[in-house]
Amino acid sequence: MAWYHRVRNVLSPGRHSREIAREMEFHVAERRDELIAHGMAPEAAAREAERRFGNRLLQRERTRDADVVVWLESLAADVRYAIRGFRRSPVFTTVAILSLALGIGANTAIFSLTNALLLRSLPVRDPASLVKLTLGTHGSDYLTNPLWEAFRERQRVFTDSFAYTDQRFNLAESGPVRRGRGALVSGGFFPALGVRPEAGRLFAPGDDARGCPPIAVVSAGFAARELGGAAAAPGRKVTLDGHAFTVVGVADAAFTGVQVGAPVDLYAPLCTLALLRDDPTVLEHRSMWYLQVLGRLAPGMSVARARAQRRRCPRTGPPS
Repeated sequence: MAWYHRVRNVLSPGRHSREIAREMEFHVAERRDELIAHGMAPEAAAREAERRFGNRLLQRERTRDADVVVWLESLAADVRYAIRGFRRSPVFTTVAILSLALGIGANTAIFSLTNALLLRSLPVRDPASLVKLTLGTHGSDYLTNPLWEAFRERQRVFTDSFAYTDQRFNLAESGPVRRGRGALVSGGFFPALGVRPEAGRLFAPGDDARGCPPIAVVSAGFAARELGGAAAAPGRKVTLDGHAFTVVGVADAAFTGVQVGAPVDLYAPLCTLALLRDDPTVLEHRSMWYLQVLGRLAPGMSVARARAQRRRCPRTGPPS
């Protein structure tokens, strides 16, 4: 947990208690849903989920102790140690503190600039309007696929939204592993970003459905290196983790992915994860936090208003 969250917990104990309660409710609901998915009746699943979770009061006190009491004790010990060190070597300690301050300040400035400019430097349509979705309770950049699907179906804050996750594919048909940088993306990925095809076609929302065929979009660079150029790429086969995928298109040469400095060679629909993992239920897993979600706010929709709408749909997170 970040230090500023711990400070907030100390200063706002009521808010901290409410967050712990929401977190516990979330975990109990997750277990209840899993039990129902395995055939248990809803009422019995709710009772069993509560039994497995244990005493809520005890769990809340333990969590609070870990988040607040233990941290305060550790902080006090660190302060006492620092004072003793300063008394023994005041000059050395002063130089060390100044060096750390300069280093932390520089790194904070670099991070802030990167965070502000990262999406805005993408060669896509109106990159400045892209907003990342996070899960408010966890402060996490990642969502599960069930959470993403629930958000996609019920949200009213974005005109376009999409989910994606990085993926390292083995491109070798046999023999030594040959890695290629890839991504699994939802059907709205290319339309939302406004990326045009260099050749063939790109994914559409209709390509992102359970049981979808194994198709792929490749970068212009990959097409030139591996497939004889963009014009020759559509219709060719590529091997991804031992499975044959048909290339349906080549992305615009200017587009290299949504992460600056990490160019993507191959894109596959998110729904093909079931094939790649040889697990038809993988998209139902509620314990796999791997998807990042971006979108464009609807006209007249501010981040603050979007967060307010999120509170009416607590299983999804607010944009930030």
